[in-house]
Amino acid sequence: EMGFRRDVLRIVSYVSHKRRRTMLFSATLPQNMRSVMSETMKPGFITIDCVNDGDAVAVTSQKIKQRFLVLPSFDNLIQNVVDIIIDAAKRSPESKVIVFFPTARMVDFFARAFDFMYASSHQLNVIQMHSRKSQGHRTRISEEFRSSKGGIVLFTSDVSARGLDYPDITNVIQFGMPDGRESYIHRLGRTGRIGKDGEGLLVLFPFERSFLGE
Repeated sequence: EMGFRRDVLRIVSYVSHKRRRTMLFSATLPQNMRSVMSETMKPGFITIDCVNDGDAVAVTSQKIKQRFLVLPSFDNLIQNVVDIIIDAAKRSPESKVIVFFPTARMVDFFARAFDFMYASSHQLNVIQMHSRKSQGHRTRISEEFRSSKGGIVLFTSDVSARGLDYPDITNVIQFGMPDGRESYIHRLGRTGRIGKDGEGLLVLFPFERSFLGE
């Protein structure tokens, strides 16, 4: 689903088909994933659908409160972004906030701006992770965020959207329209895990308002 089709097929080819028992678990099941299933699983494999995959609400946790906000203009953009993040982060000393931006450059810019101007005065630990960072940096930041008990904000790109389990995330904020429904669901799924409550906020820029229905 994330572009690893060739790698997955190569790994599967190393295991004897007769001796292999294959099980696939996924929060979403797009068409390209279905084609991989047909190539890697035995004929007549069983599909168990725990949700109504045609309903975007059905595949998100009912414990997550979802909201959206359309910024009125690009005026005071940085201040608006900062206010939204601070509002989420200061609700509780245990707040753990993850903030998604569309690009690595946006992650770096807003993380640096927020850290320089506001983090110390609000007693928040600000960290960032994206594809331009080294693997060593990402591993260190990932562990720091995972072990934190609160008062921390992670600015990140989609490198943090899947495959990482961070406990007790209270808020997920997404700036900009995600690439698709699956991307939105996976980002949102960082919070509200193991039956816990969480909040998700989608913040759209003015020109993205027309895409909201999608």
